[in-house]
Amino acid sequence: MRSCLVLAIGQLAWEEGEPATIARTSEWWQDPARPAEVRVSAVLAWLCLVDDPIPADLGTLFDTAVTDDLAALLASVPWLRDVEDGIGLLWSLTQMRNPDDFPWFTRTWD
Repeated sequence: MRSCLVLAIGQLAWEEGEPATIARTSEWWQDPARPAEVRVSAVLAWLCLVDDPIPADLGTLFDTAVTDDLAALLASVPWLRDVEDGIGLLWSLTQMRNPDDFPWFTRTWD
């Protein structure tokens, strides 16, 4: 539920052009006290709201928080529905981390 809410907030911010949400989602993914599903959902929302390069500490979050268990937990989230053999979250992160490998993909959904 929390992941759905965070991603919905990000989507609404993107649709409505709400800049304050960029700061909020950035705070959420950087807060180690938040659950992994909230942090990862917040970072996905944040990446869709900015055109900034991926910061190094974000790579650390991906490497430590994104596990098979987290991917399975988030598999039912509509924004991360399994796209290939049950790897919706992992596929989304791969695209966001390697945008040059996916020329059709844009982080801001242009």
